[in-house]
Amino acid sequence: MQKNIDITALIETYHLTEEKLKHMTLLEAIQLLDQKDSNDKQKAIQERKNDPNYLKDLKTYFRPYSALCSIWPEETVQKVCIEELSPHDITGEHKMVIPKGDPLYNPPKLYGMEYIKTAYTFVNDGDDFIHRNCYIYKCANPHQGSRHGTIILRLLYETWPQLKPFAFSAYEMTNLESYEIYTKSHLFVPFLALIKGDTEAIRKRNRDYAKSYNNGFFTPKNIETLLKSKETKQFFQTIETMDRKGICV
Repeated sequence: MQKNIDITALIETYHLTEEKLKHMTLLEAIQLLDQKDSNDKQKAIQERKNDPNYLKDLKTYFRPYSALCSIWPEETVQKVCIEELSPHDITGEHKMVIPKGDPLYNPPKLYGMEYIKTAYTFVNDGDDFIHRNCYIYKCANPHQGSRHGTIILRLLYETWPQLKPFAFSAYEMTNLESYEIYTKSHLFVPFLALIKGDTEAIRKRNRDYAKSYNNGFFTPKNIETLLKSKETKQFFQTIETMDRKGICV
């Protein structure tokens, strides 16, 4: 595995001289950088724990928060989010251009957003960026969906480590009732069916999709073979026997 060596980071963090660098092995340099990354991550986590605005923004703007807290204890969800999500992962800024002649300090209320300030700043004017007076609002980061899967899978795997071999893929959660994840064998797994151990719901989802799509891998014949496979049988047995103590199902 390739790893870029950030010489500047090594020198600034550990106050290394050129002579010391010359006598350092590649393994030693990688170990020092790994230690720096670990220290930086722990520092960031501690800053989030101490920042009252972090939890406020997490509860307000992290879209799957309420859904996940309906399954796991809130402190469990918060712990994973604090360790995985930067403030930027959660929130972004929305700029509302103030029409010329309008007062600069009369921001309208926008649903799901919090007014921060009025500023003279760059805005995208189609083909170019121009300076305009704007109301700046805090909003959910429009790209935060790319981080939902990280949180969801970590919650799953830390609660039930026996699920790890099935190597799920998980993406943005917009609605808990319809949300699903996918095994490495391409099995569609409705999330709530997994949480409840409802294997019949999983079978039905895959059969219904194969019947309606009926193309490529997803044909009724292939899906029946997948559902009868050794891996799928093992998966069903695993989720049917998982300990759900402390989980809301």
